[in-house]
This record gives sequence, C-alpha cells and structure tokens, in this order.
Amino acid sequence: MLSTSKTKLLTELLNLESVQVIKYKKLPQVGLILYTEAQSKKATCIRCGNKSQNLHQNHRYLIKDLPISGQSVYLRINRRQFKCDNCGKPFSEELNFVKKRRKYTSRLAMEIVKQVLADDIKTVAQNNDVSAEEIETMLKDKTKELKQEKSSRLKKLRNNDFGNCRPGVLFRLFNYSFSILNHDLLEWEHFHYYIDRF
Repeated sequence: MLSTSKTKLLTELLNLESVQVIKYKKLPQVGLILYTEAQSKKATCIRCGNKSQNLHQNHRYLIKDLPISGQSVYLRINRRQFKCDNCGKPFSEELNFVKKRRKYTSRLAMEIVKQVLADDIKTVAQNNDVSAEEIETMLKDKTKELKQEKSSRLKKLRNNDFGNCRPGVLFRLFNYSFSILNHDLLEWEHFHYYIDRF
C-alpha cells in the first residue's frame, strides 16, 4: 500500500472523479500501471435508481489511459456488480470515465479522435499503441453520442476554417457522422459541418 501522500499525489495526477489510486507498478516495455478503486462504497441501480452497497461481484481489468511524461499508462479498474436492496436484481456500476466493454478511457478516445483530424488513422494508431479497429470504434462511439445531441451542437464553418485538417480525414469523420445530419441542412458546395466539441 502506498503512503497517504503518494496516494493523494497520484490520485490528483490521474484526475478522475470519484477514483483513487491505491498502488502502482512501473513495468519496462509496458509503462505505468495504476491500481485504482472507487471512493464510494455504493452504486445506483440502473433499473430502479436505488443506491445499494450490497456488493455481489468484482470485475477487475486493465484499460489504457492518456500517457504521462511520454510513458503509457494503464488503469487497473474494478467495475463492481451490486445486488439492489430494493428490486433485488444485480447491476454493474456505471463508470463515467470508461464505456462498457471498452479497453480505454473516454478521454483517451477523445484525444485520439482529435489526432485523427490532423493525421491518418495508421499513424495515430502506431503513435498511441492502439489498433486501427479500436480507432474506428472510437469514431463510431462518438457518432452515437452525437446522434443523442441536438443539432445546435453543430457549427457551420466554411472550408477555409479547417486550417491544417486534411480533406481525407474530414471525409472519414463526416462519413461516420453523416447519418446524424439533416440532409436539408447540408450545403456541400459552400460549407462543411464541424462538431464543436472536437
């Protein structure tokens, strides 16, 4: 177990809400592994909304996070399963920093999507030690998120507002997010749509 001061420092560096670092390992050729745990002993049932602390199972696994000082960072997380005191059904806790069945944090996915806007997928995959398939999944996840947002989240920008963004990369992004746009709003001769959260 780490000393309290080291635990606090690593938790602050990690900067994930309601998560604390309890220990770490530095592995050659791999990077830094941070062992984490939730600060709360309770979770909210996804069915009835009741808070429960009746732990049913632990599901521990590694996910990739943003690098620190040029070295890869992996988080050993525990997506706990609880049994609801109210409805009696088991449920997995929601973790706001990683989607279910993903092996990377949401903030890493967001950073990679930004990089894809400026470079090709193969280069971004190599630079971040992820596969091209994972990047494609990140883009598809982002499209699903955008489908749930109102069209007011979209900005209409002129072609020259994209600066250094390569046309092929824009086409890939638009290809993934095209389905969320209303065809009547598209004016491809003069404008492109760009998502303001990128």
